[in-house]
Amino acid sequence: MLLRRSSRQAGLVSLISNGKRRRGFDRLALAALPGFVARKNGLLINIASVVALAPDLLNGTYSGTKAYVVNFTQALRNEVESAGVIVQVVLPGATATPFWAKAGHPVEDLPSEIVMVAEDNHLP
Repeated sequence: MLLRRSSRQAGLVSLISNGKRRRGFDRLALAALPGFVARKNGLLINIASVVALAPDLLNGTYSGTKAYVVNFTQALRNEVESAGVIVQVVLPGATATPFWAKAGHPVEDLPSEIVMVAEDNHLP
């Protein structure tokens, strides 16, 4: 699959298919997008983190990789939206679990506005 912009520069999808960009979610996008574009219908959702927008909250490397997911998703969306494909990114906050304390970052140290509470609700 080769998508080109009107400026005649190669788009992200062609860069991925040429092997120049290969990460886990890049490969998934490459696997799904050709079928979506051919059908002129599809939804691709990438998961990043709210930390992508606030690098000083946690680890800079983690934040940077999540910012890459956001930027990659936005670029892909621009490239395939005219083909009827929807590309979105979700930026969840931190989830209050015992993981944070075990990792040496008590969840209480994070800004409360980015912390989600996991509820143990089960359907009957």
